[in-house]
Amino acid sequence: MGETKLIEEREKDVKKKGEREGKRVQKEEYELEQIQQKYNEEVARITALREMVDSARTDRVVYSALFKKIEWEIKHYENLYRETVLRNEMSRVAKE
Repeated sequence: MGETKLIEEREKDVKKKGEREGKRVQKEEYELEQIQQKYNEEVARITALREMVDSARTDRVVYSALFKKIEWEIKHYENLYRETVLRNEMSRVAKE
């Protein structure tokens, strides 16, 4: 009878130890889930930032092309203006 009691006590100890280990495992799993959630949030944030950067790059290309076109038009109309002023000046001199 003493032997069965000893076996029962050991079984209880093993069961308690198993429960403690189970709780520890649950705690570790919970912490792992929290870390994984934070990681996923950061990945999502980085992805959004990359999209913003890509969009800004596209905008830069568009505005750069537009700026070049405007610069060309300004030079073109400056030349036309100079030619017109020069023709008017030559015309005025020829009349005199």
